[in-house]
Amino acid sequence: MLSRHRQALVSGSGNGASAGRSFLDGGGELGALMRSHDWHATPLGAPEDWPRSLKTAVRIMLTSRQPFWLGWGPDLTYLYNDAYRSIIGGKHPEALGKPFHEVWREIWDVVGPMAEHVLRNDEGTYVESQLLVMERHGYPEETYYTFSYSPVPDDDGVPRGLICANSDDTHRVIGARQLALLSTLGARQGAARNWADACAKAVEALNTNPHDVAFALIFLHDQGRFEPVAHTPGAESLADASLWPCERVAETGRMRLADPPVPASLLPCGAWSRPPTRMALLPLQGSAGRGMAGLLVIGLNPFRKFDEGYASFVELLARQVAAGIANARAYEEERRRAEALAELDRAKTTFFSNVSHEFRTPLTLMLGPLQDVLSKPEGSVPPEARGLLTVVERNGRRLMKLVNTLLDFARIEAGRAQATFEPTDIGRITAELASNFRSACESGGIRLVVDTPTQQEPAFVDRDMWEKIVLNLLSNAFKFTFRGQIAIRLRDEDDRFVLRVADTGVGIPRHELPRMFERFHRVEGTHGRSHEGSGIGLALVQELVRLHGGSIGVESELERGTTFTVSLPKGRAHLPAEHVKEPLREPAASPRAGDFVSEVMSWLADRAPAPSGAHRSVPAPRVILADDNADLREYAGRLLAEHYDVEVVTDGHAALAAARARLPHVIVSDVMMPRLDGFGLIRELRADPALRAIPVILLSARAGNEARIEGLSEGADDYLVKPFNARELLVRVGALVNSAQAHRKAAEALSQFEALFEHAPLGVYLVDDDMRIAAVNPVARPVFGDIPDLIGRDFEQVIRILWPEAYAREIIRQFRHTLQTGEPHHTAEHDEVRVDRQVREIYEWQIHRIPIAGERQGVVCYFRDISPWVAAREALRDADRRKDEFLATLSHELRNPMAPLRNALHVLSLGPASGNAAGAALGIMDRQLRHLVRLVDDLLEVSRINRGTLELRIERVELAEIVRHALETSKPLIDAARHRLQVILPEERVWLDGDPVRLSQILSNLLNNAANYTPPDGEITLRAGTEDHMASIAVRDNGMGLPAAEAERIFEMFNRGPQLPEGGKAGLGIGLPLARRLAQMHGGTVVASSAGPGQGSEFVVRLPIAAVQAAGAVAQLDGDIVGAREKRILIVDDNADAAESLALLLEMFGARTRVARDGLEGLQAFEEFVPDVVLLDIGMPRMDGYEVARTIRAKFSDRGAMLVALTGWGQSEDRRKAQEAGFDRHLLKPVDLSDLKALLESMEEREG
Repeated sequence: MLSRHRQALVSGSGNGASAGRSFLDGGGELGALMRSHDWHATPLGAPEDWPRSLKTAVRIMLTSRQPFWLGWGPDLTYLYNDAYRSIIGGKHPEALGKPFHEVWREIWDVVGPMAEHVLRNDEGTYVESQLLVMERHGYPEETYYTFSYSPVPDDDGVPRGLICANSDDTHRVIGARQLALLSTLGARQGAARNWADACAKAVEALNTNPHDVAFALIFLHDQGRFEPVAHTPGAESLADASLWPCERVAETGRMRLADPPVPASLLPCGAWSRPPTRMALLPLQGSAGRGMAGLLVIGLNPFRKFDEGYASFVELLARQVAAGIANARAYEEERRRAEALAELDRAKTTFFSNVSHEFRTPLTLMLGPLQDVLSKPEGSVPPEARGLLTVVERNGRRLMKLVNTLLDFARIEAGRAQATFEPTDIGRITAELASNFRSACESGGIRLVVDTPTQQEPAFVDRDMWEKIVLNLLSNAFKFTFRGQIAIRLRDEDDRFVLRVADTGVGIPRHELPRMFERFHRVEGTHGRSHEGSGIGLALVQELVRLHGGSIGVESELERGTTFTVSLPKGRAHLPAEHVKEPLREPAASPRAGDFVSEVMSWLADRAPAPSGAHRSVPAPRVILADDNADLREYAGRLLAEHYDVEVVTDGHAALAAARARLPHVIVSDVMMPRLDGFGLIRELRADPALRAIPVILLSARAGNEARIEGLSEGADDYLVKPFNARELLVRVGALVNSAQAHRKAAEALSQFEALFEHAPLGVYLVDDDMRIAAVNPVARPVFGDIPDLIGRDFEQVIRILWPEAYAREIIRQFRHTLQTGEPHHTAEHDEVRVDRQVREIYEWQIHRIPIAGERQGVVCYFRDISPWVAAREALRDADRRKDEFLATLSHELRNPMAPLRNALHVLSLGPASGNAAGAALGIMDRQLRHLVRLVDDLLEVSRINRGTLELRIERVELAEIVRHALETSKPLIDAARHRLQVILPEERVWLDGDPVRLSQILSNLLNNAANYTPPDGEITLRAGTEDHMASIAVRDNGMGLPAAEAERIFEMFNRGPQLPEGGKAGLGIGLPLARRLAQMHGGTVVASSAGPGQGSEFVVRLPIAAVQAAGAVAQLDGDIVGAREKRILIVDDNADAAESLALLLEMFGARTRVARDGLEGLQAFEEFVPDVVLLDIGMPRMDGYEVARTIRAKFSDRGAMLVALTGWGQSEDRRKAQEAGFDRHLLKPVDLSDLKALLESMEEREG
């Protein structure tokens, strides 16, 4: 069957396929095109000659139903299959055989670097939902693709091309973001409470998707005109209805497309690099029967075709915007109607519920007997009873005052007010009335100014009414003034008497001033001494002033104060004649003033604090009582203090502060209080996580189910109506206290458990008796991987997802055993490879049976991932082993030079030796000492690199020169093993920016390594060149080679690698790590590779090439030691051999020397010997080198001797300390002959 199908495809190709072209058989349209294509005109040439790997890749591509394309050769000549035609679009069929960069020129900045990465690194790439703006159909188009590039190797294994598999994500990505916009639009408009807010929130939502909505504007239709109401940022220049065909859209009621009405430079681009070229104008339909509400203008995506799907989406947006506006308008209208009805109902209810003429009779019958009892002599009434009766009498008189005010209103409104106007000295009466407030003002910390001189002409006033006017204004000023003063002034101004009551109180908001004399109106949010009041005092004052033919006004500024001005006409002509009387009697003292003063005094601080219960031996539950009425605070506080620790406060702010200072069990709060009322207090408590659980009882004078429901709906736990029974208050507080205590204990227990569970450093999870996972703490959750809906999942199923079957069965068995028997289980360490991650993980875990909710049992598992500890333990063992090996090797390496040194010393000590013998002995000693110095230097350099203190001396150097210096160092070792060395350098000069000594050290270490690990008569090749702006130096040998696992480990410190071949000389295992570290410090790399043991190795160094290539380098030539002759040199060192040998060497060059054994001896020798140069050891007994140097500089500053520090410490910090002590130079031990030469030459130059 397959054979016949293949033959049919072949026969359909026209000329038929030759044997060399059989891989092009089939493949549909693209297969036929490939067979007929003139491939000789492309870099690929004839298909018969294509590499086998290319043929295989083409065959795979043609037979696949997945969209594929294939690029081959330097320009990635383009081939693709039938499934890919939908992606390439209008570029088909011209794209076949064209270079990749020509086919996709418009997206080359994205795909070009990816293709280059694949070919350069022989490594595939993969991207998901990548945005690509393609030009496939004659216009740029927004697309999203998930695709991968995979390298295709030539027959020799080198990548010559790449193959790409594609999937189109465009519809999914665009659909997801459009759905997100619709969701955001609905959520934001749903929170709008008026049409303006709905429009603003709509454009805010539209602005969250700048890909599909480059900009948006909303015009609303109002009185025959379209008015702009909202737009996205940047669209200000478009917010003009005259730019758009609004009327045409209104006529048709359909969407209309329009061209930009302004230059493209003024159009917002949204998320794109270019502005939209078309705009959609969509009608916003109003609610039922209202026609068109407005117009929505949307800037369309310039990289999308406006097809049916796009049109449906913007129409859906318009419908949703219109619905949001309509809903907001409906809500706004309904709210207005409800507020109007509520305002009318509140005014009616407040007025009729607070006015009753019948109040006066029972009040009179209460106050009379009370006053009789209180007037009895002291001792006849118990003190406690007298206190309670005083509270009753004081509040009864306050109630009588309120009733009288309401009845005054009723009489005025009914026209039954009877005023009697008498000629009166209102200056004297006003001063007497004001004087009643002096004590209250002084107690409240404010100054009372009374400036009411006697007037030359009497005023015709009703004395009772004038008292009410003055007392109400003063009482009002005292209520809202906390500092400063209250001033009452009376003036004769032309034909009027003017009374002004001014305060420095909290002031009145400007918008409230016109309503200040409305009956029952109260200014919300104003801070006063009390929240009590009916809102009729000022309204009554206005009515009383009007009865006098006068007027009243108010001026105020927030936080500056308020002034009320009463103006009365002079004389009697403006008054009804029948109500004007001559004075019949001297005015008596007003009893009314006492009622006002008694009330204002109650607004001050508590007369006596409630008992605190501090005498109790056991702390009582804490209760906070908040009320602005002093009598109620005193009464209720005394009741509660018998059982609780009570704190009384005057308002909600104070209650909140007290609760935060010390958590109460219950708060009892009045509803109406200044600054922060009861409802506001509840809201603050519920918003604070630390306080939200506190129970609250509200006290209110508002009775009825509606008031109770309102209080409870605000978050109160109980609602008590005034007047309340004392026992009822105690019972309700007690119930909430008990509940709060139980809740607090439960919350503390739960909090402790949750804290332990959530913050435990171990992983913890719970399995119930149905073997389902009941809880997992944050540490444990990541261990379960990506398992969804973990809580409630079957435990056995989850365990089998994580672990191999055998281990999973063991875990399940242990859990079931513990659940059934209660026996705990502990596994100290278990090593297993996870099924889901395919990684090795090691855990310690233990399980216990515990009780859980519903009288059930569960198993809790505590575990911790000890993989890092186990790895650290193994690493520590490995490090300990390598340390032992290193110490043994170091001991061996240090002992090896000792034997030839000792032998050479014996030769010299046996007497005069022949010139050859002495020369040989000295040569041996020199070589062995140099070996020791190199060994120590390597160790010190490793230390400096590890501590980050190694300094590079960067200069421009030539690569060939670095190679030459390295060869000079390593050539003796290579020649000694009879290796054949081949060096291949680039023809052009290559320059590097680096430290020439360190760069040579890198190469010499690699050459020495090759020499040591290659058997005698081996081959070593050093090949240098450039690649990708990097210098590449490869050192290859045909020696022992490396296992694959050792390619990285060979760079670990002190790793000496495999066993050396015969004749090889192993070091300490620091040469290769040192080479890599030095290369990294130069911005380069060192990597090792090997085909395997016995197959040789290759080490490749890559270093950055200098940005600008230099012209040459300067070489230095050695010369003889000069400057030593006739110099006086003092050597101070506590190491006698080191000092004597150095002196001997200097004397051989003609210098005069003297040796001192410590710092004190050195100072004495300096004074006697008068040296030109002092070589000072740093670490000496009695006085170190630093101190000696400082003493010489201080005591012998005129001698100008050169001070040279001799030390084994060569860090930058050591050099800085030497310089600060006064040293001129710093030499490292052992001192090299070349260093002495440079030192003495510098002295010669300085003296010259």
